[in-house]
Amino acid sequence: MARFIPFILVLLVALGVFLVDPIRRAGEMIDPKAIPIVAQWSPPRIDGWFHSEGSSDSLPRAYPPHNAIKSETVAYVSGMVGLASEAYLRVVVAQDCRDLLAYEPSHSMLAGGWEPVDAEEAGGFWRTRHAHRSTLVDEVVVLETIFVAPGVWGSNPTITRPAHNPGPGWPGPAAVVQVLFVGSFGDNANAVRTEARHLAEQLAADLGGRSP
Repeated sequence: MARFIPFILVLLVALGVFLVDPIRRAGEMIDPKAIPIVAQWSPPRIDGWFHSEGSSDSLPRAYPPHNAIKSETVAYVSGMVGLASEAYLRVVVAQDCRDLLAYEPSHSMLAGGWEPVDAEEAGGFWRTRHAHRSTLVDEVVVLETIFVAPGVWGSNPTITRPAHNPGPGWPGPAAVVQVLFVGSFGDNANAVRTEARHLAEQLAADLGGRSP
């Protein structure tokens, strides 16, 4: 009997690995390009703002993703008289939520050469200000971020971190919706924020129907 004990132990270990192996039980990872809001993407029309062909370089990321992502960025200029302002609207969908750490303001803007000034929760956004320091006048921009996971969205960065999916398998997909304001902006910024919230709500629903 004693000689069978090692074999029994090996079988028990193998059975345990089979039952709890997170890779074996992981669902199929989503294709970010197949998410409806991305597959049908067109630059949103926003009251008081005009779509421009501006560069998206003002919205950096900290490092390249490890898994598939889909990112869309739209540049706008204000149509209000007396306001010289720009807005960059970015939507990023990641099949693995861990890749979105590269888009969190504390990492991405610093990687782009922008120093943090302050941060606060405001109207469902995580609002951060960043500055380019110079010997003359500091350039300051405002970045507003919404974090999105299946069925939920809001201003808390932990929404897109793996802890929201403690079960076995891949951590799951997630997304961010970001708006970068450059220059002077007033109440017309609210129209951009409204569109960003609408996109976040739709993304949460889309991800909720297609998460592993």
